[in-house]
Parts: sequence; structure tokens; C-alpha cells
Amino acid sequence: MVPPFTIGFFNGRSGKKLEEFVSNSANNLITRLQNMKREMDAESERLMRLKNEAVKSAQDKIKAEAKKAKDQITQKAKETNQTIKEKVETQIESGREKLKEVTPKAKDKKKD
Repeated sequence: MVPPFTIGFFNGRSGKKLEEFVSNSANNLITRLQNMKREMDAESERLMRLKNEAVKSAQDKIKAEAKKAKDQITQKAKETNQTIKEKVETQIESGREKLKEVTPKAKDKKKD
């Protein structure tokens, strides 16, 4: 129920202006809220991208460090094998020299 003398206000020019004002205000509010939601979604996506990039970067860094450690271990193993090989060769050579020294003495003892 509408109070008397107000029907003309709401149905007249003033009512139309009021309706347009309220309608525009509501549309602007809805538009602002939609824009805020888009901005929040975009920020969320940006943060997710940054997070994924950070994770990928950390994984790449760990892989690189693991490869470097593996290469260092492999290099040390090669150096150790080379050192052992040289020591064994030295011992073999030393054994051959001793054998050469002993062999003539053994032949001399047999001749006696």
C-alpha cells in the first residue's frame, strides 16, 4: 500500500530519475564486484605461477647439485682407481725386479 500523494512521485519524472540512479548504482556495484573478483582470480593465478616456478627452480637446483655431487664422486673414484692401479703396477714391477734378482741366485745354487 502506497501512502497518498506519493504515487505521482514514484510514477513521475522524479521516480524515473530515482529508479535510474538506483539501477545505475546497483550496476556499478555489480561491475566493481566482478572486477574485484577478476583481479583476485588473476592474483591467485599469478601467485600459483610464481609458486610453480619456484618449485621448478628448486627442483632444477637440486638436480644440478646432485649431478655435480655425482660427477665429483665419479671423479674421485676414477682418481682412486688410478692411484690403486699405479700402486699395483709399482708392486708388480718391484716383484718382477726381486724375482729377477732371486732367479739368478737360485740358478747359481742349483749349479753348486
